[in-house]
Amino acid sequence: MSEGAGHDHGRHAGEIELKKLGHLLLGYLPSMGGRIRPPRYLEVEERLMRGAETCTLCGVTVTMGEVSVHNLEHELRIDLPLIAVHALVTHGDRGFHGTLHGDGELDVGRLKDVLNYEEYRLGRLLTGLLAHTSLLPEHLTIEEHMMRGVIPCGECGDHVNMGSFRITNTHNDEAMELPYLALHALVEHKDTCFGAPEEGGDDGASPEAHLEIETLRRILGQSRAHAEFGARIAGYLPVLGGDVPRPRHLDVIEHPQRGLETCATCGESVNMGHFELRNIHTGHEMQLPFVAIHSLASHGDAYFRGSLHRGWVDVPLIHRLVKRTWPIVQRVRRTQR
Repeated sequence: MSEGAGHDHGRHAGEIELKKLGHLLLGYLPSMGGRIRPPRYLEVEERLMRGAETCTLCGVTVTMGEVSVHNLEHELRIDLPLIAVHALVTHGDRGFHGTLHGDGELDVGRLKDVLNYEEYRLGRLLTGLLAHTSLLPEHLTIEEHMMRGVIPCGECGDHVNMGSFRITNTHNDEAMELPYLALHALVEHKDTCFGAPEEGGDDGASPEAHLEIETLRRILGQSRAHAEFGARIAGYLPVLGGDVPRPRHLDVIEHPQRGLETCATCGESVNMGHFELRNIHTGHEMQLPFVAIHSLASHGDAYFRGSLHRGWVDVPLIHRLVKRTWPIVQRVRRTQR
């Protein structure tokens, strides 16, 4: 597949991660149907205009206004047209094409920083690990310490178990104790700060409590097993120099782009495109940028930091996608015969 063809296909098929980012932002925008109250650190201002702007890719019209999002905690701001939000949500594309704003490209990295998107992804990953402890990767252990009683979230008032859990990385010997309230803050508010209302101080919660996010990233992301698994996936990707025959149940489609992005960890450059990985027996699929597999294979780190892409590889999920060959229901049917 040529680089141009890969780029065109990616533009219309879209990157799933970008669509998730777009839906997160759209939730804060009443003009586009959003009904979610922004967290305490976000200031969202819609500047609507009379009239509609048409997307030249699909013909859909959106309000021709703009939105300004300000992260008060980190003093970060981004301004973008609503047609760019449409491009993220509908096309999974950082590039937008409108009859008013013309052709442009969104700074996705900055938008993620403004929205605390990586905190949200960390929270979702932790939630999945707690829900499926039997599928924990080999470098992680989790000990839960639930308590009788609940504690209210100081941000939204939801009640959360007042216990905690301890997560340990047996490969780098780092560990962390996390209250369930901290996990709630990550998932629901994309926030590393957590605590109960001040009047609830007698139950031990602190409004100033703060999660050490860098330590949590190392605990979750770094593993010798990740390097081995990353090298295996890289072997299926010619763009990364791979020449290993793919298993029959895996369909791999590469979408290279004309350009390189640099790994922030080691400075090595890889193609700035992405690839699709699909299990043709189960229908499960995943999209990842090439720099994500470089991070796994070269650094054993599920948290990838590139000059264009940054985020998490859900290693347990992609491992199940690659490993499973037939749906469980088909195995049962064969057994019954």
